[in-house]
Amino acid sequence: MNASTQSDILAIAKEQLGIQKHVKDASVPKSYLTALRRHLDIDPYDTNFRVTLQPKTGYGVVTCLEHACAAIKIPLSARSGRSDGKSDGFGCLVHYTVWYCVCKSLCV
Repeated sequence: MNASTQSDILAIAKEQLGIQKHVKDASVPKSYLTALRRHLDIDPYDTNFRVTLQPKTGYGVVTCLEHACAAIKIPLSARSGRSDGKSDGFGCLVHYTVWYCVCKSLCV
């Protein structure tokens, strides 16, 4: 899906985080929306993954749902900036983005 509007990005984020559509948009961490926008700038069609937040305990885990991925789980790392991401349980998507780009190039 090519996400071009804020509402598209929110819908994708809710699906990836397992948040029901009727739940308030504020339930999606702003840090995740920012990271998702950046990720979609790199590959606007890579939305077939799920994110498990790990509030207060970790930086989150991405589960790739593409056929070639075999549902591999990729642990996220700390994000740079004022917050490393542990408080809201979401760090940085860079490990997933790199892994997916490598996987995609090998599977072509």
